[in-house]
Amino acid sequence: MLRFVFHYYSKYKKGIVLALLLSLLNSFMTVLCSQFLKDVIKGTLAGKSSFLAEKIAQILCLTLVWVMVIYSSKLVTGRLSIYMTSRLRQDVMEKIMNMRYDYLMGQQKGTFLNKLNEDISDVSRYFEQLLFSVFLNGISVLVILVYLLATDWKLTLISMIWIPFTTILYHNFLNSIAGFTREKKKQQDALTAKTQELFECYETEKSYNLQEINLSEIDTNIWKVYQADLKRQKKEAMTNAFSSMIRCLPVLFCSIFAAGMVIEGALTAENFISFLVLLGFISSPISNFTSVLVELNKAGVSAERLRRLLEAPEESSRGNVTSLPFSDPVIQFQDICFSYDGLNPILNDLTFELKKGERIAFVGGSGSGKTTLMNLILGLFEPQKGNYLLYGTQVTDLDIKLVRGCFSIVSQETFLFPDTIEQNLLYGNRSATRAELEKAVGDAGLAPFIENLPEGYDTILEENGVNLSGGQRQRFAIARALLRNSEVIIFDEPTSALDPKSEKEITELIERTLSSKTIISVAHKLNTVLDYDRIYLMDHGELKEQGSHQELLGKKGLYYQLFHSQNGMGRDLV
Repeated sequence: MLRFVFHYYSKYKKGIVLALLLSLLNSFMTVLCSQFLKDVIKGTLAGKSSFLAEKIAQILCLTLVWVMVIYSSKLVTGRLSIYMTSRLRQDVMEKIMNMRYDYLMGQQKGTFLNKLNEDISDVSRYFEQLLFSVFLNGISVLVILVYLLATDWKLTLISMIWIPFTTILYHNFLNSIAGFTREKKKQQDALTAKTQELFECYETEKSYNLQEINLSEIDTNIWKVYQADLKRQKKEAMTNAFSSMIRCLPVLFCSIFAAGMVIEGALTAENFISFLVLLGFISSPISNFTSVLVELNKAGVSAERLRRLLEAPEESSRGNVTSLPFSDPVIQFQDICFSYDGLNPILNDLTFELKKGERIAFVGGSGSGKTTLMNLILGLFEPQKGNYLLYGTQVTDLDIKLVRGCFSIVSQETFLFPDTIEQNLLYGNRSATRAELEKAVGDAGLAPFIENLPEGYDTILEENGVNLSGGQRQRFAIARALLRNSEVIIFDEPTSALDPKSEKEITELIERTLSSKTIISVAHKLNTVLDYDRIYLMDHGELKEQGSHQELLGKKGLYYQLFHSQNGMGRDLV
């Protein structure tokens, strides 16, 4: 855990050194203030009133400087915390962007959202408290403690004799608090995930009157968070009691023991008062230290969660080949096998090839492996067996960005960002010129729609384009594909969610604008791929049949049954 935190501290060594120097200066100012106070008391007891004005002026000047030192110290540590937190946020976001696809898909959305928000906020406090309240205050306590030992070592040891016993007792409380904090975080993750789920399925919830059922599930999640919080709060209440005891015990022990020393003449009154003042200066930080340990213990759970996230497996850039010959065939799959868990095969011995200008389609029932195949083509997964060649080069020898740059995707659900129309289109090609953008928009049939908007290309789309029709969203996807201008276009059931009229329009648009491209299509409706060069029927991860539409009908096999189930009975079985 400390290694994780020190990794970020090490990036700001100059700031840490400055904070350390300010802390040492603060410690010396504290000792100096005590010395001034002792001189004032000694002079007062001796009846010397002439020097009081001079000493008071000196103490006021000292206090002013002291305040500036404390302000500077807090300013430096606060800024260091902000810098380190910003760096941590950047590291977390960079990790998520580079995270291996299969690992990311296996994570709970609620967990990720909490790590990006609450956990990072907790660690931000961890950075500042560990630096200021533990290290720097610890230095101050140590300096003052050395001075007290030099002043009267017996009185100092008597005052501090309770520390080992309370530390051992306190350690047990901290462990249990950490356990309850982990449980609370776990339940908060589940609650966040459920809340996000409600936003995503709001229409379904209303349609099926699921409010009471969902509210019951949320109440259960809230109750679990509440229970974990109660248990943690009970332990924290005990630590607060310890904190008060720690603040009182040194002064109490010191006063009792010192009173006898003063009576016996072994300790002067001014030294006694000065000693008590300094003791007060360190007893407060030590007592606060117990409260800080509780907060650090809770924040440490968040730091541990973030550390595990930052150690998650990343997607490798693979090979060093950064250019392609762009020769035929475009894609070759040779005896490809794939499994998510290494035990249950999803794809078995897939072999096919795609040449320039060809159009091929993959059809089959749910769970046949079509989506997994597309993910392999895009390099989101790596096959456990077989060879995947892109333009005659092993994909494992290629830079992964080069691989994905060869493809454009038009999927069933086009994601649109809450940004301007122009920026949403430029996600296809950030370097596209205005002329290229307008041509793509015109070819995709979006020009009339955009021209009729008051703000045109500067119109802000709502999240995920909810203010657009399904057909309009697909036109955005086609415009992006045109702007990307890659040779291979992947269609992942682009018309499956559209009404017949919109489906016909989009199909004709694809035929008109992308007919010169090399096309791979995952088809739900067979009537969208009837004129493709080859159709592959997949079943349980295997290519059972292949050929043109007429060739497959002539075989009167699975494809024949599938085609007639859709067109003869008027329903989809795919």
